[in-house]
Amino acid sequence: GTYSGMMTDFTQTVINEASYNGYGGVGMKYTGEVMGIPHTGYMYALQSNGKIVLIVVQEADEDHRKNAAGFKLVETTFKIK
Repeated sequence: GTYSGMMTDFTQTVINEASYNGYGGVGMKYTGEVMGIPHTGYMYALQSNGKIVLIVVQEADEDHRKNAAGFKLVETTFKIK
C-alpha cells in the first residue's frame, strides 16, 4: 500500500561542500510535498573525530518563520564528541 505521509513531487540538489555549525561535509537540499503541504529539507553528512554523522532538517514551508530560531539553536549548540 501507499503510506499517506510519504513525500511526493520530490526534487533534490546536491551541495558538494556543506557546513553545519562549522563542521564541513557534503549535503543535499530537497523539496517535496507531504499530504499536499510543501516541505523543504536539508541533509548533512559530516565527519569529525573519526565519526560520520548524518543530520536531517525538514519542515513545512509554511512553518519556516516559527521554526527558524529553534533550528538555529540546535545548529549552534551541535557538537560531535
